[in-house]
Amino acid sequence: MAPAQEDLHISAIELPGRVRVVRLEGETDAVQQPRLRAAMSAAVRSGVAGVVVDLSRLRFCDSCGLRELVLAHGNPEGVVVVLAAPTAQFLRLAEITGVDQVVAIRPTVAAALTTALAAAARRGPDLPPQ
Repeated sequence: MAPAQEDLHISAIELPGRVRVVRLEGETDAVQQPRLRAAMSAAVRSGVAGVVVDLSRLRFCDSCGLRELVLAHGNPEGVVVVLAAPTAQFLRLAEITGVDQVVAIRPTVAAALTTALAAAARRGPDLPPQ
């Protein structure tokens, strides 16, 4: 059996205002689940108050990838996780599973940043580092 092709690229950048943007590009499935879990865990534990997940370049997401995003949303650190710019496939998956009723999903990265920055402002500057 040939090794699985690594077709998920994850990048992150921290913005002023204590928000981290994580961009997912490619496909996420059971094979990529550990990488996505590690990236999301690192993002919510990085000391930021908000994480925006840019889905605009995510070609495919299965239930394993969706699960990791929901787990990141429910993080014990209290970091607000906002999903941004979902593709039609992702949005349909979120709607079918009801995730769109639990996790904030915004149509653009800019709209998601507004939500995350508002959450950061509510948490205040005295948030202890993680």
